[in-house]
Amino acid sequence: MSKFILLRPDSGLNDIFFAIESYAGYAEQTDRILIVDTAYRNSKHFNEELGRYFRSRSIRLILSAGEHYEFLSKLSVFPNFLQNRIHDYESFWSTPQRNYCDRSSNSLINFDLTKNYSESLLVAHTASGGQNSFFTCARLRVNDIVRQQIKSKLEFIGGYYDAIHVRHTDYQTNYHEKLIELKQAGVEKLFVATDNEQVVQDFKNELGENRVYSFANLKRHDGLPLHRNEVRDQLNTTKNLDAIVDLLLLALARNLHILPITGPGGAKYSGFSLLAKNLWTSKVMLKRFLS
Repeated sequence: MSKFILLRPDSGLNDIFFAIESYAGYAEQTDRILIVDTAYRNSKHFNEELGRYFRSRSIRLILSAGEHYEFLSKLSVFPNFLQNRIHDYESFWSTPQRNYCDRSSNSLINFDLTKNYSESLLVAHTASGGQNSFFTCARLRVNDIVRQQIKSKLEFIGGYYDAIHVRHTDYQTNYHEKLIELKQAGVEKLFVATDNEQVVQDFKNELGENRVYSFANLKRHDGLPLHRNEVRDQLNTTKNLDAIVDLLLLALARNLHILPITGPGGAKYSGFSLLAKNLWTSKVMLKRFLS
């Protein structure tokens, strides 16, 4: 009988990809099937099936978990405190443990990636990031809904363009120096991926309305990062698609600019920026991802 991992990555797109790569490697080593659940009802981010936007290149990596819920609920589970309630627990972020815990038991919802387990199902509700997210792009390919959006945006921009990513909500970016630098360089077309509407307006004010392109819906961010999607509505779907399209438009640019950030955690660069940069650098991987 097959054994499984139920992975609930609960963060932004880069962290979701990082988690997939981490647990897919463990699944391969321990002969398990990895089921990714980004639509769990008590999650704080994404809140849609990843399979809406991507296809898996492996039968051992499943991107839509909902259809497997009933079957998985009958299996033996680790962590053991989730037995008979893998679809009912409430998670919360634990700063001391730097990951998600179960509200009822205050225990970490995860397992040790250096150990093997006898239980049929392992559950991880997690958020962590790193540049290994890039390798998940080799495991996936985008669906038609993403490919069509990319095609229409590229046609709208028309021809070569430069791109920049500016994270400016919970993390802050000092983008004004780069803005002046791009203005002095006479950049003709600039795609701006950001989580802050004012950033787009600042670039348009300096470079001109007809030279700056931005497509994401930034109307409701409330100072929070765009990937925090606790409300399940049409705007949530729009935000997820926007993030994926922004990532790919950054990677397809002629020149890509990413900037350091300041904020909680001490990260030097946004994980989203680094994922875009890695895709931009590897045209072979980008082409495979889009194929």
